[in-house]
Amino acid sequence: MLLREYETIYILRPDLSDDEITEVKERVTNIFSQEEEGHVLHQNIWGKKKLSYEIKKQPKGIFVHLSYLGGPATTNELERNLRLLESVLKYQTIRVAKDVNVERRLAERDAEEQARAIATARKEAEAKEREAALAKAEMDSAPKEAPAIEDSHQEQTKPQAETPAESSKEKE
Repeated sequence: MLLREYETIYILRPDLSDDEITEVKERVTNIFSQEEEGHVLHQNIWGKKKLSYEIKKQPKGIFVHLSYLGGPATTNELERNLRLLESVLKYQTIRVAKDVNVERRLAERDAEEQARAIATARKEAEAKEREAALAKAEMDSAPKEAPAIEDSHQEQTKPQAETPAESSKEKE
């Protein structure tokens, strides 16, 4: 089956809590479960960013990126729901590809997710190794108690002999 691949970026009000953001994401995802021909590839929260101009009197917004497969009806339903949500300030949808093989694209998505999970696990392991190395370095460089030196074992320094030039200057 061939579908189109779309990307939608929508901006949420900056004062939303994490629960409200999750609720909006779930509502968007439910649109694709209701539509027979829609598949979400991934949905990422880009975070709170300053807007280049105020939208509905808001100087900042929470950006969410959605990548999905679907037809024109799916896109229309998604945009209708985004218009109805008061927490959505603005949205924009673009078509990335026209005829996409669904099975192949879903397999690519799964491979990308696996690679991303492996990379994340590798970064976490490297971070733990660095922390362990830093902790070991701190332990090694910690000041150790110096042994007490007894007075009887200290070397006595002898005054150096004067050079002939110095002795002649003193005589004058």
